[in-house]
Amino acid sequence: MFTVSPCSGSIAPWGQQKITVECLAGQEGTCEEQLYIDIVGRDPKENPLGIPFTLTAESCLPAFVEDVLLIFEEYPICSSINLSRKLLSVNGLGLFVRDDNKFIFSKVLVGQEGEAHFNIYNATGLPCDVVLSIKPLPGQEKSPIDVFKLDPVKMTVPGSSYAVATVTFTPPDEQTYNCTFRACLVIPKR
Repeated sequence: MFTVSPCSGSIAPWGQQKITVECLAGQEGTCEEQLYIDIVGRDPKENPLGIPFTLTAESCLPAFVEDVLLIFEEYPICSSINLSRKLLSVNGLGLFVRDDNKFIFSKVLVGQEGEAHFNIYNATGLPCDVVLSIKPLPGQEKSPIDVFKLDPVKMTVPGSSYAVATVTFTPPDEQTYNCTFRACLVIPKR
């Protein structure tokens, strides 16, 4: 996992040498290795292999937190069993239906805008790039989705943090509109 260079050399008295350690992560997890620096002429009784240094690296892949309580923290969350009752009592502009994996805009007047904010949480300590999109539901490619606007369409989510995606819904007519909201991680190429 580690490459060290240079592996040997001479340093003038009071001089210094830059040693480069590169890490190429092969799989997720933590790796720890010992690096020993041997100095010619030192007493070998102390550290016979050389002066020890520990090299530690942690590697991970980008990932989302998939907890709907965090993603939809501004909105009520219900099941489809109590959906009709919950729709009547909801105060805001929407709610999330857990078992259908569906966000419903409610109480948006024709020609008016309704906004929903979705939190995109990064599950790792490294920043990750995310591409967001709105697409028709499978099998409904001719369904109008231009009533939904998304901002932003690309974002970088800092490590162990979150960013907010905003979906604006502007219905031109009184009818049901459907779409799929997608958040896709950009996985760096190796």
